[in-house]
Amino acid sequence: MEPTKNGHRSFQLDFAKAACTCVFRYSVPSLLLQFVEPIRDLVADWSHKLLVLQQTLEEWMTCQKHWLYLEAIFASQDIIRQLPEESVLFSQVDKGWKDLMRRTNDNPNAISAGTYNGLRETLLNYNAVLERIHKQLEAYLETKRQAFPRFYFLSNDELLKILANSKSTEAVQSFLPKCFDNIQRLEFADRDIKAMRSAEGERVPLSVNLKARGAVETWLSAVEADMTKTLRKFMKRGVVDYERLPRRDWMLEKFGQVVLAVAQIAWCRACEQAILANNPKQALSRWHEAQLNQLSELTELVRSDLHPTDRRKVVALITGDVHNRDVTAELISENVSSLQNFLWQRVRS
Repeated sequence: MEPTKNGHRSFQLDFAKAACTCVFRYSVPSLLLQFVEPIRDLVADWSHKLLVLQQTLEEWMTCQKHWLYLEAIFASQDIIRQLPEESVLFSQVDKGWKDLMRRTNDNPNAISAGTYNGLRETLLNYNAVLERIHKQLEAYLETKRQAFPRFYFLSNDELLKILANSKSTEAVQSFLPKCFDNIQRLEFADRDIKAMRSAEGERVPLSVNLKARGAVETWLSAVEADMTKTLRKFMKRGVVDYERLPRRDWMLEKFGQVVLAVAQIAWCRACEQAILANNPKQALSRWHEAQLNQLSELTELVRSDLHPTDRRKVVALITGDVHNRDVTAELISENVSSLQNFLWQRVRS
């Protein structure tokens, strides 16, 4: 026997698997009873006791595994409040289990503690109840995942940690990168959600009146919706400002995702305008020359003293621009003069 991590005069079996293996190894097969005739009754009695002990230990270990898992879950008041019926069932098993383990700790003799009448049946009943609770817990987690599908990216244990601390925004923070691609943290002011931050440290403000209140899946769904709405707004503004501002100033002003997406939109639009021109090859050649100038400007910029976030944007944009330059050169060499040309359709898709 050894104390559980939470203490409170609660215990768990130690080396139970080894004990069960030993019981099985040294149980006396009925075929060998002929060699112990003088003490046949004693050997048969011990063989029966060892068999009962083995069967009991198997149920005991199963019960302990389920209890240790569920005990940590139902220690949370948030879980108790959200699963009242299951909490009542677990508390009944919990009381009986702790009483059993205290008695066993006070009398740690394996035979007397593990073979008395009714123990195996009690453990079988506990296991049935704990299995039922576990299934209901799985169904409960499934309802949470259906309410907020990004929870499917989390394991059961991770999701339970969030639900067990649903009032703590910090409990959610560590799992955000798994739910949202590159949202490292949300920025809170009390219960108000002010902004989202990427792993690179970029800060994108969210809408006003976005609050972390109510069920965690509800306010995370609100964050997801506002994230989409906010990025769409900045994307539209980025498209408009691309034509209005010098490219260098535009790039340093906008968020990384906006820069990469809008730059690709602008390149695609310029290519289509060139292809539709009276002399597509000449128009594409002029556009190719303009791309080379843009790359030269970016090369000078990346060598200057930039903020780390801006430097990452420039490097990513250079990578995209180099690829687009090569595609434009291919369009020129293949004499593409129609938007229906297979090469252009392949590039657009």
